[in-house]
Amino acid sequence: MRKHLFTLLCGLCVSLLTSAQVPTNISESNPLDLTGMVANASCENAPGWQHHSNEQAGTSGSHYAKNVALFNSSDYAGTGIESWTANPVTSRDIIFQDLFLPAGEYVLEACVVAQVYVSDTQSGRNNGGISLFLGDNETECTSNKWQRLSVKLKTDKEGSVRIGVRANATNKNTWICLADVRLKMTSIGDITSAISLDENYDTYVVSKDIFSNVYLHKHLPQDRYVALCLPVAISEDVASTLFQSIASIKTAKLEDGKITFTTQTENSVEAGKVYLVKAKKTVDELICLGVSLITSAMPEPVKIGNLTLHGTYRVHEHTAGSYILNYEGTAFVPATGRAHIKGFGAFIK
Repeated sequence: MRKHLFTLLCGLCVSLLTSAQVPTNISESNPLDLTGMVANASCENAPGWQHHSNEQAGTSGSHYAKNVALFNSSDYAGTGIESWTANPVTSRDIIFQDLFLPAGEYVLEACVVAQVYVSDTQSGRNNGGISLFLGDNETECTSNKWQRLSVKLKTDKEGSVRIGVRANATNKNTWICLADVRLKMTSIGDITSAISLDENYDTYVVSKDIFSNVYLHKHLPQDRYVALCLPVAISEDVASTLFQSIASIKTAKLEDGKITFTTQTENSVEAGKVYLVKAKKTVDELICLGVSLITSAMPEPVKIGNLTLHGTYRVHEHTAGSYILNYEGTAFVPATGRAHIKGFGAFIK
């Protein structure tokens, strides 16, 4: 299962905290929003969700993202992932995805609708048998219009947890939709097994592709640009709360003793790639819950013209000809006087 989850979550950072956000403060009244770990939580597009036919949602007309006016209610009005079948499906997960969750207590919220299909313009009855589920726990949908539901789960150890909409053995509905999914942690469990990674380490300690909780120590100052290369990814939702700007390097050239470059604006961070970032506020520690970690001791160098861009997960000893990003983020300058380049950074040679 973990191998399967790696395929689904590779490149997706499911949750990220800074050192200013203390995990022990998590409670029902002060939950940690983990919605960013849910692929396509808004359900405005189908990819990310699986369908009971064992196809990815969105691959046929019977299950795709659709805005159905008949479903509108005071709880929700908008697009959802649809499943339509000629006959009721029973004892199956209808629309779902698998997550890797750390130990803790969770609340899943979503809007669900279920009815017997009559037509696109005429509502049918909800005949029961459809539930929002989080692991083995369920809350039944009782409406033929959008109904906001919630379901709780407590898990004592990290592992795979499935979420979505489920049909039980008595289901009589043929038209089911899911929308506006939200996941929150209300209590954090034992994460003492977390891997600690530090920009000052001489070695990168991850020896195999794994899922883990990670404490990643990297200084990201608010007042200057940093060349960043991480072994975990940061999703667009999370990146928007962490960075003022994110850019990748498109072209670079050496002239007048420094390397100038052009960039492309980015919205998220992929594992193993170099970005130029500026934090919204100073951060010293990133706490990543339930992420995929890649094993490569050093990221693959990238040729840019006659130059090579290197990312590094560990301290890199300074050698002649290395260039590092200046504080203004305008050029790479000679690493003169620097004994080493810190981990989770980058340089050009």
